[in-house]
Amino acid sequence: MRKPLVTVKNFSFATCALLFVCTLTAGYIARFSNHSPSNYIASHARLFRRGEYSGFGFINTVEIPSWNSVRIRPLYSLEDYAMERKKGLGPRASRRWGARMDRERRHNFGNVAGNEDIGGCNSTYKFVESYFDEENDGYHWPPEQELIKSGNLNNHLRNKTGGPYGSYKSLLGEWKVDDGAISIIFDRIQSDPFAPPSNIRVRVAYDINGFPTDLLAPRIRNIATCDYIIRKLSKILRGRDESNALRGVKRKTFEIAPPTQYVLERKSLLLNSKYIEARLFVHLPGFGRRVDGNYAARMFCEELPKIVKECLFYSGLDSQKLYRHVYCIEDQDHLRRSLKDLGLVAFVTNGAILPRATGTVQVPLDSKIAKSFVSPDSLQVTIPLLNRAPITGMGIKSGVTVIVGGGYHGKSTLLEALQVGIYNKVPGDGREFVVTSPNAVKVRAEDGRSVTSIDISTFIGTLPNKKDSTNFTSANASGSTSQAAAIMEAIEMGADVLLLDEDISASNFMFRDNLMDDLVSKDKEPITTFLMLTRGFYEQLGISTILVSGSCGAYMDPATCVIQMDQYTPHDRTEQAKELCLKHGLNLQETCNLILGQKEMVQTRLINSRIISSESFKREQGKIKQHGTSTIDYGKETINIGLIDQLVDKGQVCAIANILFHLEHEFMSSKADWKSRTLRELLETLYSKWHQSREFTDAVNEHNCLDDVNGPKPFPAGDCAMPRIFEVAAVLNRMPALKVSRLVKTPIEPQQNHPL
Repeated sequence: MRKPLVTVKNFSFATCALLFVCTLTAGYIARFSNHSPSNYIASHARLFRRGEYSGFGFINTVEIPSWNSVRIRPLYSLEDYAMERKKGLGPRASRRWGARMDRERRHNFGNVAGNEDIGGCNSTYKFVESYFDEENDGYHWPPEQELIKSGNLNNHLRNKTGGPYGSYKSLLGEWKVDDGAISIIFDRIQSDPFAPPSNIRVRVAYDINGFPTDLLAPRIRNIATCDYIIRKLSKILRGRDESNALRGVKRKTFEIAPPTQYVLERKSLLLNSKYIEARLFVHLPGFGRRVDGNYAARMFCEELPKIVKECLFYSGLDSQKLYRHVYCIEDQDHLRRSLKDLGLVAFVTNGAILPRATGTVQVPLDSKIAKSFVSPDSLQVTIPLLNRAPITGMGIKSGVTVIVGGGYHGKSTLLEALQVGIYNKVPGDGREFVVTSPNAVKVRAEDGRSVTSIDISTFIGTLPNKKDSTNFTSANASGSTSQAAAIMEAIEMGADVLLLDEDISASNFMFRDNLMDDLVSKDKEPITTFLMLTRGFYEQLGISTILVSGSCGAYMDPATCVIQMDQYTPHDRTEQAKELCLKHGLNLQETCNLILGQKEMVQTRLINSRIISSESFKREQGKIKQHGTSTIDYGKETINIGLIDQLVDKGQVCAIANILFHLEHEFMSSKADWKSRTLRELLETLYSKWHQSREFTDAVNEHNCLDDVNGPKPFPAGDCAMPRIFEVAAVLNRMPALKVSRLVKTPIEPQQNHPL
């Protein structure tokens, strides 16, 4: 039978009353004397620990269980005293008690010499209440020095059971578990159980984790290795929560930013020659707003080390699966880099599965239903790879490629596969070896989008009301002007391939037939259609086009390649298309040359680039906050990004939000050189810095490149993924607050800063 907590021998009611009075008296004397109340409480605790209490000439024997069972411990600091007092209180009483204690401290202890250790006469002393402030829940990154905790994390957590939830703040810093093999760094502690989860980093030294050096560098192998570990870690953590749910435990514990089908550089895991580090989110357990220290101790000292040994130790991984994953990603990257030397802008391997399961997810359609891709013989090329046999598929050469076919035969499906060919995909995606030039940009019409000081005169001449098209601004652009702006913005940033789909383009921007030309004279129509410029863009500017067209046959004349999709199978129809153009007398070359001769940008190979004003980043109120891949709140304004088709991961949007914060900080710091740079130069400065930090340092770099732009967070949260420079610029171009100080002529050149 379990012993009672306290058994009293010859303990009368009067004795209890005297004991209570003595305790109150001791506390009163301590409060208004030069002695610390902690010492009085500690002395009473020692008496209780020995099992006896003396008062007024008699001794009563008290039998109590072991020290750890009743959790009586000496309180040597004001923090310990405050935590002990608050344990038995609810949240409201705890707050009232804390305020009363603070007032009494200022009144009674403030001018008493000898109380420096508890705050008296010491203006820099940090009282325990300050540990509960949300503003002080982390330290700045990179930290000047790590806050190393020397205590036992298991005991520390168990001793906090029943205390106020805010006492978790004392976890901030680095703790060792599993005999010092694993470090847990608490970067931010949530303020209550219903707040966003806390941020931790779990680190294992390189001489312990056992990862081979060939997985650390080159960079693409490092990214692929991290991606494999992230996916395994995410699967284990998700399965753990699902298992808890099946047992009726509605409690989340550890989380990691979930990966998508795309292999991107992510902040959630870092591997270098010093350590491997996973950046997790953790829901600290509690009973209401009180600490559940026992469960927290199991989480961090029992369950987390097991997960770490499965994922962050090389011995816990399937080495064959890991290397297959790494080799596949490395081959995709090599294939993409080979396109330019082969005169290609895209490649689709034979056997690829292009259709997706649904329109809202990126997992492949069941291979039993989907039709595998087979290249036409005339377009077939074979390309050698690094880790496997040469690969064969359809090569799309630089130039003007038009994809035609009936409805629901796979035209847009092929284009959608090409638009994400800029990214590496996870093995088994079906599109692993569907690759596109890293400078390919999808452009479309966006009715109502914001456009700021962009030169669209190449497409649109004099506007009504004498509005200047060389410096066009609109808070509510039309379909044609928004698509013209999108193309010019892409060229400004260095795009060398434009991807267009007729279904989501402005029809008057793409084509005008002869009947409309006769009805509306050319002097009344300011728009020069894309049809008239697409061949000139390639021949004089080196900008290729891949266009899906289901209704306008006129694009067959400037096309250098025509591909017909028939039941998801491609056929080369270039020769037949040219014969039909000749048969119908369609020859636009002379007209196109005449129009191109009037376009200054085409003739000079110079574009009006924009120098961004510091007024763009004067965010007076509000936060920078993302909402999935649809919008970003920038202060009181909303940036609509839902139609940027090549933004494929929430982590990319998070990184872009942090870049906005970084640019805001740089502009507000009054750096003169930042205020004289074009938009492209601003972003290239940032990407060049990341690129240089990776050169020859893949194995030793102690932080992720994205750690340079943590945004408002003072620590490296694992919530970001690397975006391309084009998508960052696309978000900036959609800022309602964007302002341009002036335009300058710059040469049209392809972009060299690639995140992958």
